[in-house]
Amino acid sequence: MDTVINFIHQYIVALDNGVIDKVVEVIELTLQELTSGRVALLGVVRQLENFLTSEDSNLRVKGLGFLTEILSKYPADALTKQEVTQFTSFLISRLSDQFCIKEILQGIEGLTRSSKFLGYECNQVLVELFSNLNVQSLSQPLRFSTLKLINQLIDQHPEVIVTMKSLFLNGFISAIDGEKDPRNLELVFQLVYKVAKICDITKVSEDLFDTIFCYFPITFKSPKDDPFGVSPNELKLGLKSCIGASPLFAPYAIPSLAEKLSSNSVTAKKDTLNVLIEVIDIYNQEAFTAQLEEVVENIKEEVYHPMDDEIQTISLSMLKKLFSKIYSKGNSQTSTHAFNLALWNEIDNLITEAISIFDVPVSNESAIKPAGKILSQLCGANVLCSCLILDKALVKLLDAFDQVPLIQLKRDILDVVVNILTECRLLFKAEKSGPDGDFIPNELLNQQHRLCTIFDQYFSQKNMFLGLRKSSANGFAELILAKQVMDTTERNFCLHTLTNALLNEQDKTFKQYLIKIFETLIEELPELISEICFPSIITHNNRLIGTILTNNLSGHQEHLNPEQSAQLKEVISLVTVFSVDNNTACCLLESVLSLVTNTLKKPYTFTSIAIVNSLVQSIQTILENLSAKQHNSKTSEIFNSTLLQLWNISYHFLISPEYPGYYDQQRLTVKQLFHSIYRVFILIIRKLETPLQQLLLTSVHKLFFDNENNGLINLDSKLDFKDFLSPFNGGNRFDNLIYLYAATVVASRPNIVLPFEATSHIRQLIEFVLQRGGDFDFNPSGNRLKSAASPITEPIFLIIASIVNKYFNDNECKYISDNCALTDLKYNAFDTTSRDFKRVSNIQLITWITKALIVRGHKSGFDLLNTLIVSLEDPVIGPQSAQALHIILDDDSWGLSKKNTHDVKFLFKQRVFTYSLPPLIQGFTDGKSEAMLHNHLLAISALLKNAPKSALVSEGPNLLPLIIASLYNPDAQLQQSSLYTLLVIIEASTSLVAYNSEPLIGQLLILSNFNTCKNMRVRMSALKSLHQISLSFPKENLEKHQDIVLKSLKVCLDDPKRLVRKLVVDCRNRWYMVLANRGA
Repeated sequence: MDTVINFIHQYIVALDNGVIDKVVEVIELTLQELTSGRVALLGVVRQLENFLTSEDSNLRVKGLGFLTEILSKYPADALTKQEVTQFTSFLISRLSDQFCIKEILQGIEGLTRSSKFLGYECNQVLVELFSNLNVQSLSQPLRFSTLKLINQLIDQHPEVIVTMKSLFLNGFISAIDGEKDPRNLELVFQLVYKVAKICDITKVSEDLFDTIFCYFPITFKSPKDDPFGVSPNELKLGLKSCIGASPLFAPYAIPSLAEKLSSNSVTAKKDTLNVLIEVIDIYNQEAFTAQLEEVVENIKEEVYHPMDDEIQTISLSMLKKLFSKIYSKGNSQTSTHAFNLALWNEIDNLITEAISIFDVPVSNESAIKPAGKILSQLCGANVLCSCLILDKALVKLLDAFDQVPLIQLKRDILDVVVNILTECRLLFKAEKSGPDGDFIPNELLNQQHRLCTIFDQYFSQKNMFLGLRKSSANGFAELILAKQVMDTTERNFCLHTLTNALLNEQDKTFKQYLIKIFETLIEELPELISEICFPSIITHNNRLIGTILTNNLSGHQEHLNPEQSAQLKEVISLVTVFSVDNNTACCLLESVLSLVTNTLKKPYTFTSIAIVNSLVQSIQTILENLSAKQHNSKTSEIFNSTLLQLWNISYHFLISPEYPGYYDQQRLTVKQLFHSIYRVFILIIRKLETPLQQLLLTSVHKLFFDNENNGLINLDSKLDFKDFLSPFNGGNRFDNLIYLYAATVVASRPNIVLPFEATSHIRQLIEFVLQRGGDFDFNPSGNRLKSAASPITEPIFLIIASIVNKYFNDNECKYISDNCALTDLKYNAFDTTSRDFKRVSNIQLITWITKALIVRGHKSGFDLLNTLIVSLEDPVIGPQSAQALHIILDDDSWGLSKKNTHDVKFLFKQRVFTYSLPPLIQGFTDGKSEAMLHNHLLAISALLKNAPKSALVSEGPNLLPLIIASLYNPDAQLQQSSLYTLLVIIEASTSLVAYNSEPLIGQLLILSNFNTCKNMRVRMSALKSLHQISLSFPKENLEKHQDIVLKSLKVCLDDPKRLVRKLVVDCRNRWYMVLANRGA
């Protein structure tokens, strides 16, 4: 026992000295003694007796604190039933000791962890808790601990709560009544909801409701940096759940909520409406009867004269929910008959008033839209409401449409009609009230022909008001979706009308609107759309491409003219809309592949190759749509078939006598085409099962290195396989096919077995690249194609990087870094006697191997990165080394990425930033030539573009001089990256930038002017920086620059680009405010 006494004294001394670590250590040592059996728990209590019974409250608190710390951490199942009962009785007997409440609550909470803490103990605790504690007189932390303990007891022993009845309920109400702290209220609302669900609250329902409703509506606003994270929205949701927790609250809630509806507070109205929507399904309907007229009147007022759009939307939702409870007048259920009659009375009044708005001449034009919203929402509430409104309002609305003279009014009325049709269709479909879930109200059938006539009349007039045409298009769509309203002939007529408009419409805005309508139609009626619309779509695409080809058979222009480009974009947009499921996608793929084949039968020109490129991009769109959906055997069949067909198309294109020669000027266009085919292959191979990926990679490898066909290419009878000569064996004509080999390696999973020895294969590829030369600017996404160098080197970089990243283990990675061909690459890159293009090719290879290693987190990648940083000083290979960081940090889903199952570490960009920035800044500082400075700035710009914002802010003082220097550099890419970083630093560290405002603002004004800066993106970024400066800089800094800024921005108002002019106006207005504030 001496050990225990020693521990107690150490505990008290540590508390007095505030040494928390020592307190924890003493408790842990005591627990070890207890669990080992060397000391008994009751023995500890005996040693604490003098402390627990001391007249000194400080000693009592410390003694009880020691005991409760032990109880809260003591193994729960180690306590006996007797110990649990004894300790519970001991602790609750001390509840009258106001100094020790915190420790007592902690001890009881520790006991509740034991499975031997049963209902008896729970009852004891609650009785004493409510008897001896005035909860609301306690401090906030103690109130929270008390409420937390009550919550725990309710969860563990709900049966005890039920049996205690009013003894618990009265004590509980007293404990929570008057609570004001948001942290505690969040828990109070949870407790009230549980109690209302578990207990019979009949006798205390009014008191319990009054206790919680006093908080309605919640007006709490959380502090800016609230450490507790209590949000007003969470409190509102909790209180809403409480109010709807029991139907017994209805007699008190409905009158109170009805009164709140007349409040002038927007927040109070929104919250009240949301609560009413919540409780309609919970409360007894007769509770609404007395206040129904008042509630409906207030809701109607918010629809016709809303405080804001959100209140109007919520009010309409409330109307819909309320009248969904209506049933036939003849069906008199005694419990809800009065409420039902009241609903019928109110809906008659609402419909009568809404219809009267459409009397011609229309006296209150502003009420048309609100009245229409009421009618459409009521249509969606209930089948009876829907039929009633169609009978009373549809003819009246159509008559008003015919009679009103103003086009805008016609549009508004037609919108109401279409919205009614939409709500009715959705309602009857949900309730399965007609064949196939469609509705067939008599009045709609009677007016169907009249509706079709109106829609057709205004839809077909191309010079008609656009809003009215959109409404008519929506009307056609609704009639089509309501299948049983029209017969087959009429429905097909409507579909043909929409399809012809989609294909021939000249107005781009309306065309996009029609595309959205077709997206809905295809989702609901895919088979019908496939049957009726597809033939027209396919014929239209064939005609468009045929027209372009016919007009350009002898043309040699490098680009399509704007009209032809727009036509090709139209083909792609149509493909995007219709490729939403397996059937439609299959039809479209067959059509597009047929177009590709037919186009390639024409003479090869820039135009024909550009058309094929666009068609391949549309194939990519179709496959992307399919990839987003659940994969099945049908989609697998589509993907596999497309893969083989594209292989054959690519081969026959390259072997054709009309294929552009190796040095032909069309070669770059062909290169772009194979970039597109590469992306399609990536999409397909990602979806292949692993055995098929294995088979494909093996077959492709044999094709290129052994000239074995293996069925990949279905040769035409006129062609012989000997015509194919692998690029690796001197067949320059087939260089672009390497893209397809690259796609196979890049997209295959890492668990397949490579059909070659990886290290020797990489050596072979490296040697081949060095023989053929490199490409000075490659990105697999195909966005940057500035060089016309040999296309074969581009995909080989990706093949090498993919093998290193996916298929090498750590030892092999170290081997290729230290001992493989890289040693020669480094030597040759810095060999000044070697030809320039050879040195650049070596740097490119080092770059891609570095990327492969760094992305997977291998440390040898940073050794290679250091080689690239050092090479920035070389005037020949420096520019390519500067581009290396762009390549290493580039996010490209078509290259090294998780989508292609590469090993990509989460924070690799941050590691590159931390490693590279110091030597790059030092290199820029020590730069001895203009080229060396430029190379370092380009490398830094790559880091800035990809660095996390926190890193940019922390490095702000070091980066700002470089950023300002970069703004004076003519390189647009460098300027763009620097301006992005500048914006981040301005927002985070204004004082740092303000100190350098003189040179900065002057250069930003130069970059904002289209006469001195031709790059639109740079001009926009410069204007955004100027705007942010006006928001962030101190007033005295802004005033001295204001006149020159306003004068310079006036010139920028004539910028030829609309987006730039918009930014100029916003920026100039903001700088004018500086003058206004100065005047004030």
